[in-house]
Amino acid sequence: MEIAGIAVEDMDAQLKDWGTHLDHLAMKARRDNSDSGKKASMRITDLRSLRARAQTRLADFRSTEPGTERWQDLKTAVEGAFKTLSQAIRTLRR
Repeated sequence: MEIAGIAVEDMDAQLKDWGTHLDHLAMKARRDNSDSGKKASMRITDLRSLRARAQTRLADFRSTEPGTERWQDLKTAVEGAFKTLSQAIRTLRR
């Protein structure tokens, strides 16, 4: 099954990679006691929340009957969550 041309299994892998990346960034931010480190920690917390929401939506999508209205709504929600999370993580990497 695919969402926006991406296999659901690949999305699972991407969520796992993002989680690992956020964990790494969180460790670096904790070591930085400056204001920028504290801001980064808060942003990472927000991104972890977005990631968890995307993971929940993806799990819901998987368990919903394909072709139903709910399935289509979840597909749209997953696409939006992944786009938002991807952009936010790219911004954080800069």
